[in-house]
Amino acid sequence: MHTIPFTGRKLELAFLHKQWQHTQQSGTRLVLVSGLAGAGKTALLHRFQNQLPSKIWQSEGRGWDNRAAVPYQALREAALLLAEKRSTDRKADYLDAFLSGNPHPDDAPPELLFAELAHFFRHFADEGLCIVLDDLQWSDEGTFEWLDYALHALKDAPILWLGAYRHEEREAMRSLLVRRERFARDERLVQLDLGPLQRDDIGEMARAHAAASGVDEARVDELWQRSEGLPLFVIEELRTRSEDATFYPRGDDLIKNRLDRLAASEREVLTQAAIIGERFALEPLAAALKQDKDAIVPQLQRLQREMALLVIDGDFYRFAHNRYREALLSDLPEDARRAYHQRLSQQMLLPTSERTYHLAHSGDGQQAIDALIEQGRRRATHARLARCHALLRRGAVAPARCCNQRTARRALRALRLFANGRRQRGARSRSVF
Repeated sequence: MHTIPFTGRKLELAFLHKQWQHTQQSGTRLVLVSGLAGAGKTALLHRFQNQLPSKIWQSEGRGWDNRAAVPYQALREAALLLAEKRSTDRKADYLDAFLSGNPHPDDAPPELLFAELAHFFRHFADEGLCIVLDDLQWSDEGTFEWLDYALHALKDAPILWLGAYRHEEREAMRSLLVRRERFARDERLVQLDLGPLQRDDIGEMARAHAAASGVDEARVDELWQRSEGLPLFVIEELRTRSEDATFYPRGDDLIKNRLDRLAASEREVLTQAAIIGERFALEPLAAALKQDKDAIVPQLQRLQREMALLVIDGDFYRFAHNRYREALLSDLPEDARRAYHQRLSQQMLLPTSERTYHLAHSGDGQQAIDALIEQGRRRATHARLARCHALLRRGAVAPARCCNQRTARRALRALRLFANGRRQRGARSRSVF
């Protein structure tokens, strides 16, 4: 299928390059890019990364729309991608566990994990580091806490964080957005709002499309109005017109029209993948469908190469845009959706937190409650251990500087609680896993 080149966004790219220069001069900063779904946020950030010098380290991660069933998911993806490119010699137990996903990321006290993560990212920031965190509206609170921490702990490191989120889901970003005031003075956290494409940019896209050569101005006007300036709808309409269709839907109906042309077996594969998430691996998909992997691969290849609904993302597949996935799910009856979730809740290839998420949506109320209670207990234990460790650190330093017996007694009590908690956590981990 013909690839439509990136067009427009010159002012936005110039803004991002200016932020990169500020990062080189003044240290870490975070740029939040907002726009409607389909406005081209991801394409803009990838275009900017491609324009950076080759010596600059780059990485990216994405939030998952299973509402943060996996803590720190976008951050972990970005760190894993860097770890695959360059190893570090420093011993970092919490970081190693964080990258491997075992034990569960929630088991690491944030102050210890964040300190090791900060050292890890510094390792790549000699010449500068650019990290994209996409779909931040689906990230968990821990990721927002990390970004807050990074703006302080890495303020002298040339690291540019680019976070993209849907404007229509900004309420999910509230806890991060309210922090802007604290960083307003030195502009370490800035906002870029992405609007619709201009008419001339859409005309350039239309003329660059192989089947649209010689397009007239009236066609450009029509395309601009029908797409509302959203690049995703422009691309879908250009593809529909190149297929000699006699009916041209608009907006979300363009996407549904593409999905309706799938064979029944392809739609079954794609629907099960949609239940897994925007990004999925072949093995759990084949297991959930009870099919051999070799039988599914040709269908996935066609969905990627001919239909342009999927892209390859390392060892994973990913929906080319989450709106394709959302269209599949919106047409799925509730009983069918529960059946798909039930299949995935039984797949041991998925992490525990993801199986719990699918179990909670499968309609099996009692098992879902039991699983969620167990996750809650683990998180409560983690929070108690983190508080005890923080108290221990404050108390252990204070007696060395002053004769404060009360602080010393609190530190000793924290040490006992911390030691007991670690033993309890170890026993619990063995029973859970």
